[in-house]
Amino acid sequence: MCFSISMASTAEEIAEAFGVFTGDIPPLPSYYHVSGFSSPCVPVLVNHGGRHLVSLMKWGLVPSWIKNEDDADKIRFKTLNARSETADTLPSFRGSFKSLRCVVITDGFYEPHYRDGNSYPYYIRRKDSGIIPLGGLFAVSSFGGKKHLSFSILTLSASPVMAEIHNKKKRMPFILPPEREFITRWLDPELPSSDVKEMFTDMDVINFPDGGYKNKIDAYPVSKDIYKKGIINGSSLQDRFDYKELNNEELSF
Repeated sequence: MCFSISMASTAEEIAEAFGVFTGDIPPLPSYYHVSGFSSPCVPVLVNHGGRHLVSLMKWGLVPSWIKNEDDADKIRFKTLNARSETADTLPSFRGSFKSLRCVVITDGFYEPHYRDGNSYPYYIRRKDSGIIPLGGLFAVSSFGGKKHLSFSILTLSASPVMAEIHNKKKRMPFILPPEREFITRWLDPELPSSDVKEMFTDMDVINFPDGGYKNKIDAYPVSKDIYKKGIINGSSLQDRFDYKELNNEELSF
């Protein structure tokens, strides 16, 4: 699963990565760590009438058929992630899967690693601190006299390397190859669902971090401070933290 990310990239970095205009990017939050359970607003890339635009959306997809804030709050924490294997059939996601796919803009994410019954958070990032685009679904709902934009991060079975880190549930976010051609195809609202599902088995995806990210990814343990409740932010959360009980453990990164 993927419940914690980082996003401290600038508008200029996002514009360069996705070929959008800097002036069209809204004011950005800066998250060195943020949990989906705090319902943050995160920059998301969408196809809007053939143009790629960046919008801020709340994490936790609220389907269009939700009509009030109470019901939105009830469902939001259940839709932080969407399983790639079932997103095209579940009522909460199937409409978005068909034509409302998006790119969740991050520069890293956090996953738990388990050893001897204890959990140790790992941070996965690019060595150059560049953007890691995640495949997602979004929805537009209306209640309280306002329009609400929200999203979910798609997950799939972990690659062999990621399974070493997230070694209990063995899931990972759908990490899009960085090439614009792949991203443009992913965002195409006319792409048949069968073709969308084939993208989950792209070799660059299932063999992460090979392909477009080979030799570019770093992963290491960080402080358990990220497990504290509330909004836990600050650049020190991305610092390597040495646990003596992990010193003899060798991972593929």
